[in-house]
Amino acid sequence: MRVSAGEVVSFQTAMIGEIHAALSNHTVLRHSVGCDFDPDAFTDGLADGLSCPEALAVRAVQLRAWRLLHDLHPVRAAGRLSGLLFGTELAHVRPYWLGLPVALIGAPKLTQAYARALEFQGALR
Repeated sequence: MRVSAGEVVSFQTAMIGEIHAALSNHTVLRHSVGCDFDPDAFTDGLADGLSCPEALAVRAVQLRAWRLLHDLHPVRAAGRLSGLLFGTELAHVRPYWLGLPVALIGAPKLTQAYARALEFQGALR
């Protein structure tokens, strides 16, 4: 959200939680993604999502292949999927946070994930 003279002048939002839930519970990924997530895998997925957001659908389904071929642990798969989604969102809304003050407001678990993602990009210190 951008604020000028105490007034919201624009904002951007995304359905990251809803997309994560849909992918995790209602697609082939439900066989590969656990309930908790690995922070290191989150960071790997985040970097991937930030660098190549247009590949989200391909990178997400790769998690299923990695589970079958390389026994990717469901907690790591969940972390990577979360990171991919957060990275894709942050890549799209980069003008809203790059070089600007950032405030995180929301549920603790969600704001912690956004803080981790933004710290990874150097946007929070």
